[in-house]
Amino acid sequence: MDQSEFFGRVIKVAAAKPQKDSNQGLGSKTAIWETEGWIAQHAVSEEDRLAAQEALHGPNPSRDPMQ
Repeated sequence: MDQSEFFGRVIKVAAAKPQKDSNQGLGSKTAIWETEGWIAQHAVSEEDRLAAQEALHGPNPSRDPMQ
């Protein structure tokens, strides 16, 4: 089909890429953060989350610094 002539014009065709699994990428019916691979890579324990929050806000985040 590549370099074929159609109504006096030359057709250029590229080979198609293989289709991805229907559970991956665009067209997927599930959100990316619900997949097992994403959860395993981005999972943060509650202890680490609290330590990061304390580092940002200090030891007592409920106290208003403007008072």
